[in-house]
Amino acid sequence: WSAAGLAFYQGKGDVNIGLLTPYLTQENKISESTLAGTTTKSEVLNLIPSFFSVYKLSDDFALGFGFYFPYGGGKLEYTDALEYAGLPGGFQYDVKKDLRVYTFTLSLAYKINDMLSFGAGLTFYYATMDIDVKDKILAAGPLRGDIDQFISGSAISGNIGLMIKPTKELSIGISTRLPFNVKLEGDFKIEGTGTASDGTYDSWKKIKAPWNIGLGLAYKVMPNWLISFDIEYQMWDRSKDVEYVNTPSQSGTSKYGWKNTFRIALGTDLTINDMLNITAGFKFAPTATQDKYFGLDNVDLDGYTFYLGFGYKIVEMFKVEGFVSYTIYPDKTQDTVDDNATVRATGEFKKNLIAGGLQVKILF
Repeated sequence: WSAAGLAFYQGKGDVNIGLLTPYLTQENKISESTLAGTTTKSEVLNLIPSFFSVYKLSDDFALGFGFYFPYGGGKLEYTDALEYAGLPGGFQYDVKKDLRVYTFTLSLAYKINDMLSFGAGLTFYYATMDIDVKDKILAAGPLRGDIDQFISGSAISGNIGLMIKPTKELSIGISTRLPFNVKLEGDFKIEGTGTASDGTYDSWKKIKAPWNIGLGLAYKVMPNWLISFDIEYQMWDRSKDVEYVNTPSQSGTSKYGWKNTFRIALGTDLTINDMLNITAGFKFAPTATQDKYFGLDNVDLDGYTFYLGFGYKIVEMFKVEGFVSYTIYPDKTQDTVDDNATVRATGEFKKNLIAGGLQVKILF
């Protein structure tokens, strides 16, 4: 998300169209309430598209455009969920939650000299949240307590960065993605209870995205071999409280217990010949959730990701790139839940993520 590197792009430009397919499984073996001993699971294959392009306006100026999902971009589907979003404990619910942040970024980079460039990007965010809760207890009779909520909103932010090249082999990038606040608004619908609570209500949530600061190093060990190191500090603490209104009688502040954290990544790119290159990487992502705040939609465990990819130039102007990755999440046991936690769940938390991706690149 740093635009500064565009200024050192070699070539006239390119267009990249990609698809990411993460398969995410999560489960919580419940240790208390009437569902003690049962396991709640979510297994979902998400399809996440992306689009990136760069165009060199001159030797010193480059323009970039991107569409992607930096936050959300997927969904969870739980069966037999417990105490979701303040619903009564001891009842069984099927819960589906889909959060997407459609992100469009326009960037401009300027090469100040052969050792330094500056870049900035303007970003438009369109966020949606779709929550569907089915009451499995009342569904067995003439009444049911189903909830459907769809809310959306937009915001504008940006990013700035510097690229420093002390030598031809070494590149140093410093960048920041600026925070933004967005108010999601829409309908909150309750149906099938046969009571006065049935109806459609105006609802909203106020969400704050974090401020991120990143540092990256890339070094060409040999003309055909590149190694890289990246670290990013993410200020999730500003995002931990979410104000909301569901109905006139349901409003307040959700407490997710998020904290500031960081990401560290190592990577390598080896060019085999003019047609083929191989990439590999590793990323460590500590949890951004404080202890005692884990819940069904807040299973943010420490993650260790291993990545292997390739790029193959079919013809001079057309290249295909692909990858597979696997993320290991050590299990987490939560014996007690903080009194302020929004989504309350105890027991053992497990999570697995397998992902694959394919991208086509058209070179100008």
